[in-house]
Amino acid sequence: MDICELFQATLDEGLGEIPRAYKAEDSKELVYWLHRMKGSALNVGAVFLADHLQEAKEQVKNLGLDEPTPFSTHLEQIHTSYLNAKHGISALLQSIEDSDLDATCKQSESLH
Repeated sequence: MDICELFQATLDEGLGEIPRAYKAEDSKELVYWLHRMKGSALNVGAVFLADHLQEAKEQVKNLGLDEPTPFSTHLEQIHTSYLNAKHGISALLQSIEDSDLDATCKQSESLH
């Protein structure tokens, strides 16, 4: 499994687990998933998503589930940021696949 597949698998799993943990008011489980998802987001450069995850995590750890911002608002932001990051990664990978990297690398090697 490559890093992009791991990112998607982790976020998909987390987005399934977070609503269950929230409903059960399990702050420890929420913090676990938010932290895990943040690490995965940072691994692929999805900083905006990681920022949303960190903000939600800090609120759960320090202030509570719905204060000052309803957790559902954080969840919506996380979901939207995830979809945007996933789209951006897919576009980047497609662009790399479409380019002739072998020719570019060979050309670069010939310059040295």
